[in-house]
Amino acid sequence: MTEIKVITIPGSKEDKTVTEKIKLIVEDRNKAIAKSLNSEELDVEVQIYASTEKLVSLVATADQRLGVFSGHVNFSKGIVLAHPNTVAPIFGEDIYKDFGVMIDYCLIKYYLCQRFYPEQSQYRLYYKYLTDILARIMTTYFNRKTVEFDIKMFSEFKKYTKAQEIFMALFVISEKKGIDLIMDNLDVLYEDCNIKKSIMKIYKKELKELIKISQEEMIKKERDLKKVR
Repeated sequence: MTEIKVITIPGSKEDKTVTEKIKLIVEDRNKAIAKSLNSEELDVEVQIYASTEKLVSLVATADQRLGVFSGHVNFSKGIVLAHPNTVAPIFGEDIYKDFGVMIDYCLIKYYLCQRFYPEQSQYRLYYKYLTDILARIMTTYFNRKTVEFDIKMFSEFKKYTKAQEIFMALFVISEKKGIDLIMDNLDVLYEDCNIKKSIMKIYKKELKELIKISQEEMIKKERDLKKVR
């Protein structure tokens, strides 16, 4: 049986009502994430930090966390969250809805880490970018305008970071073919460690061709909207 353990740090700050609410959300989302990734359900340890500073120091880099509110520490057996009571003034009445999205993000990263690089010796820098971007696209927790801007301004003569290339490629595929095509090809994405190579296998096009097609469609859509106005 799957075990969901919720621990408040420090223990003196535990609110049993909050603990139970978080546990129920994680139990529900854990089932959904396992199903979407075609995986067996994993045990999850949830650490709730009363101090957001402590959480940030634990999950140091931006691609391991969402803001200062949640994250997943590579190779760990669970996720970390800010204490809802600590951040309630920021989120307001919909706090547990927002926490649901953050928990999804963290669980996706946890499952992908356990599946593709459970040991530190298996870790590659490419995985850091790929895992974070997959989690953001699956939860739609990213700045859509930023990615669309990169696509509209794309040039094959400009040098892009690995993260930019991966984000543009997976964003375009998710928009054109849906997230299922990406989910069906996770093994390819992680085994290749090369987004250009993976796109050729998955989509039968070069990365620059895939992005240019989307670029042309975006520009045409903007022009059509201007004509209507």
